[in-house]
Amino acid sequence: MEVVAAEMDGETVMISIENGKYYGMDAIASRIWELIEAPQSVAEVVRILGEEYEVEQQQCQADIVGFLDCLHKEGLIKVA
Repeated sequence: MEVVAAEMDGETVMISIENGKYYGMDAIASRIWELIEAPQSVAEVVRILGEEYEVEQQQCQADIVGFLDCLHKEGLIKVA
């Protein structure tokens, strides 16, 4: 899977070379994308974002897993 991503005004924009789709991410989604650029466990991403945004761990995990599931379904990430 080949994805080209760039930051614009604090948000990430991406295009999938394979499917030709364009994606825009808000600041929080962009932060998740930044954290998973290097292999990272979901638990670690939840821990980091929970601290940065002072959000309840269960809600943080549910939101992150949902977002990662969407990325996976679009073929933008691989789950190991």
